[in-house]
Amino acid sequence: MKLREWKLEDYLNGYIIGVYPEWNDAVLEQETISRSVYDRDWLHDHWDELTEEQKQLVIGADIKIIKHVKEVNEWCVYDGRWRERKKMRPRPPLERWWWYLDRIAARLYPAELLPPHLREDG
Repeated sequence: MKLREWKLEDYLNGYIIGVYPEWNDAVLEQETISRSVYDRDWLHDHWDELTEEQKQLVIGADIKIIKHVKEVNEWCVYDGRWRERKKMRPRPPLERWWWYLDRIAARLYPAELLPPHLREDG
């Protein structure tokens, strides 16, 4: 059986489904968010292929994740996402902030590496 190839919409939905910015804060989905780092990687790598509307959905989801970074970080600790990151070779670059929510939650992540829409001064 051949697996279906993923398309842009699959990665977009995989990232935003648990944090869609217009949803109620209670809708954050633990399991979906912790796995979404892979979808966010793909979206980052294919940013120029997204429409402006799709980019705004991603930005909205980014903002919501940062708004709830402590809670999201706890989920990622619980399911082993950060242990997984430590085993990766090479490790995700620091510019891929979604892999470092633990550092962001602890205020140890370099703010200048965050995109402007996620900086406190931005």
